[in-house]
Amino acid sequence: MVRKTVRTPLKMFFSPGYDKTIRHSVCQGWETLSPAAKPLWPRCVFQSERAGGWYLQRYNFPYLVIELMLEGELRYDVGGVRHLSSEGEIHITPPGSDVRVESTELGFCKRIGLELHGPMVDPLCESLRLGSPVNFPANSFGTISDNLQSIMHLLEKKEPGTEPDIAARCYDTLTRLGAELDQGGRVPLPVVLKKLLDYIHSNLHQPLSCTELAQTASCSPSTLMRLFQRYLQETPQAYVNRCRLQHARQMLLSQELSVKQVAAMMGFKNQFYFSRAFKKEFGVPPTQARHEA
Repeated sequence: MVRKTVRTPLKMFFSPGYDKTIRHSVCQGWETLSPAAKPLWPRCVFQSERAGGWYLQRYNFPYLVIELMLEGELRYDVGGVRHLSSEGEIHITPPGSDVRVESTELGFCKRIGLELHGPMVDPLCESLRLGSPVNFPANSFGTISDNLQSIMHLLEKKEPGTEPDIAARCYDTLTRLGAELDQGGRVPLPVVLKKLLDYIHSNLHQPLSCTELAQTASCSPSTLMRLFQRYLQETPQAYVNRCRLQHARQMLLSQELSVKQVAAMMGFKNQFYFSRAFKKEFGVPPTQARHEA
């Protein structure tokens, strides 16, 4: 059964001084009426180089995003699943995702990315199993990178008649990625961890101690810690707090609730601790985040 992505309003937020971290940035797109562009088409191909500390938060981002890390590294958080993407690796963000992209301690990245849309995106994600966020080193990294460079060049020239070639290169990119993942690039989450993450997201207002989470997963606290470190690159408590803060931010932006009310609803007993944690995570205090929105 083909997954139907529900499109809801897109929201985007940037770290303070976001533009100042850009060393180089190019983005090419082409709005064409060619029939070849209707089933599958690039919204854009971009290439950027950044230095310094920054983050970008997107809610309900409607495009399939494929990003190749040419140099440096970035950290991705897609719906609570975290990946560290390093040089030579590819990150895939499925359409309709809440995604946070941020710099690491290295403070440098150079990447090229492709954003795709069209009625064929969902069926292709279903058939090629690209419907979950994933990060992996690809044997065909160079070929896929060349493909994206070619698409970018064609989008820049905007020559009528090249639309079928552009669409074909996009399709080729997706099929190569699907083949790579079938050959072992995908590292799936264990069933026990998937169920535990669902439990966490349904009970963010509860205390959720490591002991309780371990009992829920029917494992020892040490095994729980290993699972989170291996697959999510963080501790269980750090994951819970981050999810709480993300939900809190969405509540502040979408509901008429006070900061104190939101903090209490997300399990923070101390409003001032909540505000400090919020600012550390998003770069601005809760009141400013609501004002900027």
